[in-house]
Amino acid sequence: MNQEMLDLAAQSLKIAKTAGANQCRVVVWRGRTVEISYRERKPRRSKKPGPGGSSSRSLSTAVTRVRARRDLRPAALDAFITRRWLPRSSRRGPVPESAGSEILRRPARPRTWVWSTHRMPPSPGGAAPDGPAIEAACFAHGGPKIISVTASCSDTSAESVLLSSNGLDGSYAATYFSAGAEITLQDEGERRPNGYHFVSAVSRPSLPAAEQIGAEAARRTLDLLGAKKIKTETMPVIIENRSVPRLLGGLLSAMSGRNIQQQQSF
Repeated sequence: MNQEMLDLAAQSLKIAKTAGANQCRVVVWRGRTVEISYRERKPRRSKKPGPGGSSSRSLSTAVTRVRARRDLRPAALDAFITRRWLPRSSRRGPVPESAGSEILRRPARPRTWVWSTHRMPPSPGGAAPDGPAIEAACFAHGGPKIISVTASCSDTSAESVLLSSNGLDGSYAATYFSAGAEITLQDEGERRPNGYHFVSAVSRPSLPAAEQIGAEAARRTLDLLGAKKIKTETMPVIIENRSVPRLLGGLLSAMSGRNIQQQQSF
């Protein structure tokens, strides 16, 4: 567990209690992302970590509702919590003290989901091979109809600490990696079908080979060539697996314990 983040959460919890809060939850998060995109065989965009290796950080608090803040100086935190955050409502807030149990009051073990050391260099100058290789595979499999290809690769590391007035505490650390490409093709007339393929994993070696990623992006985009409207009718529909989250996301969100407890679920 990151001690600096834990101290910051504990300080915020103390400020809230001193100001009169009966219940409080604090989440401190920080993350670092390096992202490099390639177009026309040149790096086009990069997102690099800031001082201390952290690109962003935030602190979220909840008594009557959740608010987030990026300015984590002690003086700013005091004003943020006591002035903007403390007005109370009986309908919102963390799980009440009466709903807690002894298991909540036991210190939680820090959790490292997956923390991979296979990191990208922080700038295009030390280029990770993924982007150019993915772009080359797109051109190799996409054929002469390709207008443009944008390939990208990124890695993210994140840490989070949670403290609650009902005794719950915990933390986690994890890494995420992604790579993929978008392709635009020339079709009949003015049509410009655009396709993509992206993959993600918790460790860089787990990602498919760049050749495989580029070939799949090209295949998916080529499948869009020559698309025509069909007449309106009733028929069975096959839903691709990567489209399912968009259909079920609202239902799953409504079923989440937090949204039900906060009375935010339909």
